[in-house]
Amino acid sequence: MKPKIEIEHKNPFRVPDNYFETLSERIICTVHNSEKVSTTDTVKKTKFSRLRPYITMAAILSGFAIITLSIIKLNSKHDDLFLTAENATGIMNDIINEEIDVYLIESEIITPADNQSAYSGEESEINDNIILENIEETDIYNL
Repeated sequence: MKPKIEIEHKNPFRVPDNYFETLSERIICTVHNSEKVSTTDTVKKTKFSRLRPYITMAAILSGFAIITLSIIKLNSKHDDLFLTAENATGIMNDIINEEIDVYLIESEIITPADNQSAYSGEESEINDNIILENIEETDIYNL
């Protein structure tokens, strides 16, 4: 590497001989050559560039269709998850019938048929009622 002192005294940049005289000719030749090359490239690029939006749209639509079909297929296995008017009516009828059954069962347990309390009286009367009705000990524990 040259010392800094030698570089300062000399101009390190030089222009080649006849550079500016031949510059315009070289620029014109380069532009003409690039136009020839670019016209063949632009034809190829324009064909692809015209098809590119359609290819992109086709890919998006096919992806959307695949996702939609997958969701429909998964939900078709579980049709009972969707609440329709018929399903809602059936479900409400089942709930009402179940509530009526529970109410009737509870009313029979709370008030006996003869409208007298089954548990009034002393311990000996309760034991007599249990013996007369053939109630076993396991039934009492289950209540």
